[in-house]
Amino acid sequence: MKQPPKNRRYSLHNFNVIQNACEMAQTHHKFFAIVGKPGSGKTVGLEYYKNSNPYQVKYIRVRQSMGIKDFFYGLQNLYNLDKRRNIHRFMNWLESYYQELDESHLLIIDEGGKFKYDQYSFIHELRDLTHDKLGIVLSGPGYYLDKIESWNSRSLEGVPEFYRRLNMIIKMDDLTRDEIISVCKDHSVTNKSVLKEHFFNLKTIGDLINALHNYLFYGNGLNALDD
Repeated sequence: MKQPPKNRRYSLHNFNVIQNACEMAQTHHKFFAIVGKPGSGKTVGLEYYKNSNPYQVKYIRVRQSMGIKDFFYGLQNLYNLDKRRNIHRFMNWLESYYQELDESHLLIIDEGGKFKYDQYSFIHELRDLTHDKLGIVLSGPGYYLDKIESWNSRSLEGVPEFYRRLNMIIKMDDLTRDEIISVCKDHSVTNKSVLKEHFFNLKTIGDLINALHNYLFYGNGLNALDD
């Protein structure tokens, strides 16, 4: 039986865009939002940048079950504080902490699309207190941008202030045919008819890897399940 693909990192366009965006945000203390379809490689790219810069980069992933206090408690854990502080005191601590540092630092907030509209005022405050020493990269799904722009147009509390502080919104692209061919070739899948039937219609690296897994594991893609 053919072996399905293992976890690998591919130097695709979206991955390179994420690395460059993180580096720019960190170096120049910018606030960027990265948006793209689920499976477009946001988390993989962000985690790679964090792991490549473990001392200057903090990474936190927002969960659906998190309230804003949970988020800030999770953030506090990244700094190994000896005791928990309430949000106000932690914000003050962060401001002092980064003011004392000489290096450029970055905070990555993955899955930021899970924030509720009334939680963005806290991110706005965090940005204001650390803007001259800390870059921020916040990621979310494609619909996240529509949601934020809708909230902003309705002037929901805290959203316009947050939105104005975003220096750039970066959109992930769909896979190109050349990228699909390259990834498939890496797994010894090169037959043109197979590529056309199973892979050329896919838009994200996540969907492509899942399709390769099914094709290699079952020997003939998902259609083998019908045999």
